[in-house]
Amino acid sequence: MKQKIFWSVLLAVLLIIPACQPGTSQTIPNTPSVSWQTDFEPSAATSATPSTEQNSAFETGFVVRIIDGDTIEVNIDGRLRTVRYIGIDAPELERNNQPAERFSREAKEKNEELVMGKRVRLEKDVSETDRFNRLLRYVYVDDIFINAELVRNGLAAAVPYPPDIKYQAILTDLAKQAKNQRLGIYAP
Repeated sequence: MKQKIFWSVLLAVLLIIPACQPGTSQTIPNTPSVSWQTDFEPSAATSATPSTEQNSAFETGFVVRIIDGDTIEVNIDGRLRTVRYIGIDAPELERNNQPAERFSREAKEKNEELVMGKRVRLEKDVSETDRFNRLLRYVYVDDIFINAELVRNGLAAAVPYPPDIKYQAILTDLAKQAKNQRLGIYAP
């Protein structure tokens, strides 16, 4: 019960405080009918399209390849970069003679459906890259926060990778909901 109250208060704060400020329309991912006016930068609980001029933590590019459920290749200003989604871990495809994990194909297919060939907005947290030199980013297409969408559908687990934990509470909450609904990786 206390946890439910905590999340209700957090959601209210995210909705009410910014709503008091004029600005651009924003929506909550996974609930497109909910929107409000604000001029703060989008978070996992919001999904407006910020411009890269307003927030240097954002960059844009076009997705040219889907590697798996949580990794893509993006053309950013003519340079191909591998982007690893922050805060999530999708099941692994077959590699190095290891069998594919359950729901790995579905995760990759959903990722492809959401981002392939589309313009994406990439948001940096703390770290620039991981040990494999992949960009670490939160990924958005229009009104969809892709990291959260994969977790919400049970196609990726919410996994914190400190120090990049800006939206981890929201991703963790979505994972709990997917688990309660027995979606994807949480199915019996």
